[in-house]
Amino acid sequence: MPLKDILLHLRRSPLRRRSDLAEAWMVLATGALIAVAAPAAGLTAANAVQAAGERQSQDRQTVSAVPRTPRTASGSTP
Repeated sequence: MPLKDILLHLRRSPLRRRSDLAEAWMVLATGALIAVAAPAAGLTAANAVQAAGERQSQDRQTVSAVPRTPRTASGSTP
């Protein structure tokens, strides 16, 4: 049975209620919204995290560490 015949049969079915059609459109709209909004929210979050990381790295200062020689119990160096 061709797809066109199937779709026409479903549209004219006496068992199809208006609420079923409204629900189908709501599910389709919700799916499309999720397909667009989820990646957009992910990109927004990724950009915010990247910007925060860049701000933190700019605020840091480099410091050189110099090892100290161990002291003896009397306080003098060995």
